Amino acid sequence: MQGGYVPPIEDFEAAVVAQLRAEVAPVVADCGPDVEIEYLAYHGSAGEALVRASDSVDLIVVGSRGTVTDQCLKRSACPVVVVRGEVQASKD
Repeated sequence: MQGGYVPPIEDFEAAVVAQLRAEVAPVVADCGPDVEIEYLAYHGSAGEALVRASDSVDLIVVGSRGTVTDQCLKRSACPVVVVRGEVQASKD
């Protein structure tokens, strides 16, 4: 086995945030300037990271399947919205 270059975790997190911004840009554009959006990348378990973040956020939105959703529903300090299926953003 031959090792290769492993970038610092900060570089990986920055790349994840950049990809996230690009993927949600069409939906965010419809939200208007009054909606505050913060993009974060955590290293580790998604469920644990969301539960930790729940102490300092207003709302967590998750999909309807899996252990991440279960962890958030059982342990989050803020409200959790569970989204089933594909949802289209509305301008209402």
